[in-house]
Amino acid sequence: MKHGIPGVVMLCLVSLAVAFGCSPKPPPAVAPTTPAAALAPTRPQPSSTADVPEDREWQEVIASARQEGKLVLYDSTFFTGDRRIAVPRAFKDKYGISMEILVTGGSSATIEKLQVEQKMGASIADLFAAGSSSGPRMISLGLTEEVGSKLPVLRDKSVFLMDPVYSPGKEAISFGYTLVGAAANGKVVQAGEIQSYKDLLKPKYTGKIIMRDPRLGSGGSLLILAALRHLKQVDDEFLRTLHQRQSVAMWGGGESEVAQMIARGEYLVDMAAAIDVVYASLFREGAPVIPVYMQEGTMGLPGLILVSKGAPHPNAARLFINWLLSAEGQTVYHKAGATTPLRKDVEDFLPADMRKEPIRKLIPVDWEISMVQNKVVADRDFDRIFGKR
Repeated sequence: MKHGIPGVVMLCLVSLAVAFGCSPKPPPAVAPTTPAAALAPTRPQPSSTADVPEDREWQEVIASARQEGKLVLYDSTFFTGDRRIAVPRAFKDKYGISMEILVTGGSSATIEKLQVEQKMGASIADLFAAGSSSGPRMISLGLTEEVGSKLPVLRDKSVFLMDPVYSPGKEAISFGYTLVGAAANGKVVQAGEIQSYKDLLKPKYTGKIIMRDPRLGSGGSLLILAALRHLKQVDDEFLRTLHQRQSVAMWGGGESEVAQMIARGEYLVDMAAAIDVVYASLFREGAPVIPVYMQEGTMGLPGLILVSKGAPHPNAARLFINWLLSAEGQTVYHKAGATTPLRKDVEDFLPADMRKEPIRKLIPVDWEISMVQNKVVADRDFDRIFGKR
């Protein structure tokens, strides 16, 4: 076989290298050429950091959680309706772990139940869902465990609209947010007619404004009024004048009842509406309700999940929170409730017609606003503004 001169030279060099105990270096690898299509910008795809193969510790958590085989969540607000079925089913399908959601009857009842269980050393709950008022209170009472530093899904926070780690001690994790602003009867109030809380001083709305009573110490009305005062978007004199001049009704029942009265036309405006929870469901049913996004601000109220101190199934609790924050968990949770996910790479399930009016200013409710809210309750500010109940 003919090698040619270059080939003969190469064979000689190889022979000399072998003779002196050396091995010839292989030629440098040539990087494959990246196809042009791969360089084109693409829409962010749902990232999955729920199960990290190289993370041995997290794989042990998953294995231990499967051995525990069960998970108990206390809730009264966030895992209701279709979510009560869809979320446990999806979690069990993925990990084989049964999930039980127990209705506790509100934050005060949840706190009392947790205190009794933990004092007796017989905890039932692994997790509990809470709002921006009750969550910090539970932390202050020592009812929770730190969890935020132990979740692989939080390694890349850029995929979230806001930081899911809500509390400074990393006990409270946000898994979504509710739009809290205003809503109106769409038969009488046209879209864009109301753009500011100052518009509610018009004679048209006299005797036709309602909100859940903020003096009750919980709910969207407490949150939004406390936040707007703190951010100097409204002051006490304006709230007092609005309440007295327009005879604003202070409802002592639930927010769903307020929404029903708006839909029936008994009142025209709900000053503190859970837009993408209560009102979105009415909208899908064909009720004549519309969101009102005030220029002073619409609140992004977080739903918080916390691990109970002494949880009987601690690994399953960590695994569930990690899954709930993953693209899969966010899709299951928010699709079942037709709400807005916390992740950028998950579809927004709020009905499109509820987005016709732009959100003029979205204010995420953070830890600072939560502390302001709790101080307002402790100082009974709204008793002073609106008078005692």
